[in-house]
Amino acid sequence: MWLEHIHTLIEETNMNDLNCDLPLSIFMIKLLFTRIKFDNFTNKSHIDYVKSHQFIELRYFIQSTIKEEIEEECVLKEKAIENEIKELDELFGVVVPYESNSGLPSTSGVSKTPSYEDRMILYAKYMEGSNIQVDISDNWTNKEVNFDRKSKHVPSPPWRLINYYNYFKTTIQNKDNVVDQEVMTTRRSYGKPNISIYRYNQERILNILNRFNNKESFMKLLESIHDVKVSKLMENRDKDTLNY
Repeated sequence: MWLEHIHTLIEETNMNDLNCDLPLSIFMIKLLFTRIKFDNFTNKSHIDYVKSHQFIELRYFIQSTIKEEIEEECVLKEKAIENEIKELDELFGVVVPYESNSGLPSTSGVSKTPSYEDRMILYAKYMEGSNIQVDISDNWTNKEVNFDRKSKHVPSPPWRLINYYNYFKTTIQNKDNVVDQEVMTTRRSYGKPNISIYRYNQERILNILNRFNNKESFMKLLESIHDVKVSKLMENRDKDTLNY
C-alpha cells in the first residue's frame, strides 16, 4: 500500500534535505524499493539500463502510474469512510439526514436507538480509550437506555441520542484528519479546507514526483541514484533505516 509506505517515509525524512540531489535520490530509492531496488546499479549496468526499455518504463511509472495508484488508494480510503457513515446511519435509522447550520444532522434525521449489541460495538470502536466523559460512555453502554426521559423523578441522560450520533459521525469523519495543527493553520490562511493525512501526503509526494517531468530531469535522478549505489552511501550512512 503506497499511502502507509509514503507516510512512514515522510515521517523519517528531513524533507528540507530533498532540495539536494543525493538525499533526493536516496528518498526515491526508498520510495520505489518495492518495484525496483537498483541493487546492481554499477557503472556498466547503469549504462545498459539507460539504453533499455526499462528506462522508459520506469520514467512512465514515476511520471504517471504511481500517481494514479496513489489517487486510487486515497479514493478507497474516502469510500471506506463513506461506507462507515452509511452503516452508522442504518444503526440510528437515518434515512435522509437533514444537515443543520452546524453541518451535522439535526434530530429529525435520527429515528431509533441502536441495539445493546450495536451500542457495544460502537463503544469499542469510537469511545473506548478516548477522553470522552465517563458518564457519557457509561450511559451508552447500559443494557437499558431511554434518551427521551422527561420525568422530574428520573435523571436526564448526559447526552441525547442525536449527540451520540453526532459524536460517532464526527469521529469517523475526522479519524484521518491528523495533519499537524501548524500545517492546518497555514492552509486555512490560504483559504484551503481541512485535509486528511492521506491527501496531505499525496500533495507532498506529488510535488516531489513532478520534479521528474521530462527526460532530462529523470536522467539526472538516475545519475544521482547511480552515485549513491556505487559509493554505497546508503549502506554506510543509512543502513539502520533500511528494511530491505
